[in-house]
Amino acid sequence: MQTINFHKTECGVDFFINILNQDTINYLQTDAHNTDYFEVVFFTKAKGKVQINDQTIDIQDNSIVFISAFQKRAWRIKEQALEFKTLIFREDFLNEFFSDKFFTHKMLFFYQLNHELRLNVSDSEMKRFNEFLAEIKTELVDTKKTAFTSSDRSYTTFYKP
Repeated sequence: MQTINFHKTECGVDFFINILNQDTINYLQTDAHNTDYFEVVFFTKAKGKVQINDQTIDIQDNSIVFISAFQKRAWRIKEQALEFKTLIFREDFLNEFFSDKFFTHKMLFFYQLNHELRLNVSDSEMKRFNEFLAEIKTELVDTKKTAFTSSDRSYTTFYKP
C-alpha cells in the first residue's frame, strides 16, 4: 500500500500544514493508500464514498471528513462538480504549538472508532469554513513571499557590486 508523505517545502514555509484543493490533491484515486499526515476535507460539492479502514462513509455536499495519519483509505468520488478544500497537517505541527502531546488523540473526530468520521454542515457554515481556509492559505503564501523577498534583499545587499 502506498504512503503519501507531507512535503512542507511545497508551500515554502517551515510548518507542517497546508491547504489544498481539487487542483492540488487527487481524491479520484481509487487505490487504497494512507498518508503520514492528518486530513480534514471540506467538500462543498461532492457525491461518493470513502472507505476508511473498515468503515464506508457517504460523502455529499457540505460534508467534512476527518482522517487520521496512516489510516487506510480508498476514494469513490464522482468527478462531476467536485469542489473541496483540504486542511492537511502533521502531528509535528500541533506539537510545536500545543503543550499537550495528546491533543489529536483527545479530539473526538480523530482516533475513535464508535462514530462516523464525517460531519454535515449547512451552506452558510461551509462558506465560513472556506473563508477561514482561504485566510490560512493566504498566510502561508504571504509567509513564503516575505521569506523570498527578505532573502533576495539580503543577497543583493551582501553582493552589491
